[in-house]
Amino acid sequence: MNDEVNKAANIGSEEDRDLTHALEIFYRYGYRKTSLDDLAQAIGVSRQTLYVRYKNKKNVFELSMINMMDSVFRNCEAAAKDDALNVQEKLIQLIDIWHGKQYRYLQSSPHSAEIIDESMAMIGDFITDRQQAYIGLLEKTLSNSGIPANPSKIISAFNLAEMLYYTSKGICLVHQERDEFLMHVRKTVNVICES
Repeated sequence: MNDEVNKAANIGSEEDRDLTHALEIFYRYGYRKTSLDDLAQAIGVSRQTLYVRYKNKKNVFELSMINMMDSVFRNCEAAAKDDALNVQEKLIQLIDIWHGKQYRYLQSSPHSAEIIDESMAMIGDFITDRQQAYIGLLEKTLSNSGIPANPSKIISAFNLAEMLYYTSKGICLVHQERDEFLMHVRKTVNVICES
């Protein structure tokens, strides 16, 4: 898997587009039912060219997932650095970027469980690392803003960041409409920032 992670880190815009199209196909048909012909057609290349670019379907899937998660994480990093936003706006944007893109893909697919299972089996360590790095961004955003005002062993910026991560993940699973999702995320962020 480390080779796939290293390769994904060097993806250019054309390959990024190809992997995004491939990911859409995996979400449409599921991992098992997606064929190399489906992928080649979505990317706009011959099956032979697909074999030259990627070793096999598994490699396309791994790189597609890694590429999507890297893109989401880079967008989160940019939002965390945006000094034009106050802490609540930053946190809401971070949560919407992280959960929004990933879960909207999953919610739109009847193959969500399979996609999650295959992702965890193939690149589970990478996913866990990215989740921890994202929680770290939430923690840094909170602590840079002086939240919590009186940290303790029980209430720390890290604890609040984890709570935001898991609460917003649950909100996303319950509220499939983006407006509802964001309304509940705002409430959660406001409680954390104002307490």
